[in-house]
Amino acid sequence: EEPVIAVTPASPGAEAGLATGDRIVDWSVKGETLGLIAMRRRLHTPGERLDLVVERAGARRVASVGTRERI
Repeated sequence: EEPVIAVTPASPGAEAGLATGDRIVDWSVKGETLGLIAMRRRLHTPGERLDLVVERAGARRVASVGTRERI
């Protein structure tokens, strides 16, 4: 659980409300928890939705992140 170092403006993470210092404590696609390698693969697949459990200031919430092609 490393903190988010930076969030690029207009990125999927920014659109989902992620902020510097947030901690991503869990991630899933359609309710299926993913391992790190599978999650990274999904991040590079356009059109996916990843549900991230994000911790900020001791409170947890779910952020839904849409993936898209990077150019």
